[in-house]
Amino acid sequence: MEHCKRWEKMMRGANLKEPPELTLREDMNRSVQTRAYRLLTPLFGGSVQPGQPDQHAAVRGSSVRGQLRFWWRATRGGYYQGDLARMKAAESLLWGAASSLRHKTGRSLVDVVVINQPGAHPFTPVNRSNQPIRPPLTIGHPSSIDSYAAFPLNDKPDTFVLDHVAFHLQLTLPVRWEDEASSALFAGTPSDELAAALWAWETFGGIGARTRRGFGALHCLQVDGVACPLPNDVRTLKAWLNRQLAQHVVAGVWPEHVPHLAQHLRFHVGTRHNEALSAWRELIGKLKDFRQQRPVNRVERRGRIVPQPGRNHWPEQDEVREITGRRSRRHQDVISTVRKFPRAAFGLPLLIQYKKEDQKDGDPRGDNKVVGRLRDGTNVERLASPLILRPLLVNNGAVGLAAILEGVDMPDQLLLNYERGSQVVEWQLTAEEAAMLTNHRGQPILGNETDVVQAFLNRLEG
Repeated sequence: MEHCKRWEKMMRGANLKEPPELTLREDMNRSVQTRAYRLLTPLFGGSVQPGQPDQHAAVRGSSVRGQLRFWWRATRGGYYQGDLARMKAAESLLWGAASSLRHKTGRSLVDVVVINQPGAHPFTPVNRSNQPIRPPLTIGHPSSIDSYAAFPLNDKPDTFVLDHVAFHLQLTLPVRWEDEASSALFAGTPSDELAAALWAWETFGGIGARTRRGFGALHCLQVDGVACPLPNDVRTLKAWLNRQLAQHVVAGVWPEHVPHLAQHLRFHVGTRHNEALSAWRELIGKLKDFRQQRPVNRVERRGRIVPQPGRNHWPEQDEVREITGRRSRRHQDVISTVRKFPRAAFGLPLLIQYKKEDQKDGDPRGDNKVVGRLRDGTNVERLASPLILRPLLVNNGAVGLAAILEGVDMPDQLLLNYERGSQVVEWQLTAEEAAMLTNHRGQPILGNETDVVQAFLNRLEG
């Protein structure tokens, strides 16, 4: 204690000078850019906990880095002509590598800093009459206009999605590669590689979960304080997309099982809407109609005439009945004799469920789930859809964009797990089987296509 008092007395009597001003030297070997974003659609998840939002830190730097990694592979992977090891070496150098027992963590050449902006709040779900839905019902409840895209939230009453999410992104990267060996690993300069990943992420991707169904769709507002220009209309947007694909996507051979864009990407741009949500909902509604193929019957219920969807005309429902040997007395007639599960092409798992009253009457019970299986017997529970649906802004409005990723390969086998067992099933249609699939009016569902996802894109094109 006495020592402390002597120290304080000495310091009071000392003639102390102000410290010199600290001047930070600009690193001429690294460039910095700041980009401002807002989300056009609600943010699904996004926090450390899967599927859960964080209202105060909606967007995380690690999530952004993961997205940029994915879209870098999706645009630049063709440069490696199928050589996975070489692509991984380049990816680890640019974006960093995870540590292992043999190797330390490789630091990323790109620094990513996220500054979340205030204003994010829970999204208010609405019904088809645009009336708010109140808790405990969520955006995933069947009464929600967005329930088809948000169905995973139907049984999670305490979960919500976020609206009005905005953030700034500061990116620092090298001006040039450190040496010739590093340069040889890439198709372009550090700026070229980052620009490709950013463009693809902003155009086709998003943040959070279920981005391929349009949640968390990004829009870049500014780059270094300069507003991002908008295409004037659908025609100019299509031309811009094709130019950007030619600029950023490296033509070549991607390693196997790497989802990617193509210079001649299969995509569709819809008609103009006044707002992004409307453009997105139109796309999701068309996907729902295509995947369900149900007639809408009119029935009387409690003195009112109400719509009641009929049976699905895809083959999966009848095929599960055939495999399990269970069939409701009301569904004795067979709609489809095609013995396959073609809608698995939209992603796994594929769930085949029946109404409770139909289960009581004899239809298969529980969740009849189609998953993938590899040659070594390992089950693949999840395969992300190759189909991307999201809105994009144009001058004075928004349009819906649908695109098909290449390189999303189906597993070696599909396995149907049902109440009392499992069975290997198929998904790929022959031309004859595709022609046999018709809707309730007898019209072909797929036209002349055996590729189910392409058939949906054809339907959008009209």
